[in-house]
Amino acid sequence: MTTFYRYRKSIIFALFLPLLTMLCHGESFARGQDSDDAFVSNIFWKVEGNYITITYDLNGSLSQQYDVSIIMLRENVSSFYLVPQSVEGDIGKGYFAGQGRKIRWKYRDDYPPGFQGEGYYFEIRVKNVSGDKTWLYYALGAAAVAGGVVAFLVSSKQAEEQPPGLPLPPPRP
Repeated sequence: MTTFYRYRKSIIFALFLPLLTMLCHGESFARGQDSDDAFVSNIFWKVEGNYITITYDLNGSLSQQYDVSIIMLRENVSSFYLVPQSVEGDIGKGYFAGQGRKIRWKYRDDYPPGFQGEGYYFEIRVKNVSGDKTWLYYALGAAAVAGGVVAFLVSSKQAEEQPPGLPLPPPRP
């Protein structure tokens, strides 16, 4: 315990610094940059009766689960923003990495009058779905805080119990 008492300020500082770093940069700890983030390419769409078929390639890890969503936009009309609801196929959460993925949208269910004019396009958004590991960082932060509090309490209690000075050694014979 005397070693702890001697180095208590260093220990408290060592616990405080990582905790402060985690709180200030929590997002960078919670989700690091993946070198193989998924991206979408080769987006094509065509009207087939009451359906619009959208094909795309999702370049990513085959073992990774993704959350795929689509939005219909229109060039030169920034207020046009439509999120299709009546969709099926390679959309939602799943293992969608690969080429030639298809989404079928029954657009007349969501937008009965249909679409007039041109300049419509689809934006496909992809998010990695992974086990949420942010709880680990919160647990480590809580452990650091608890360790700091215990260290402070033990060191203050030990300081109170410490006699004001050490006795001198007995005189030599």
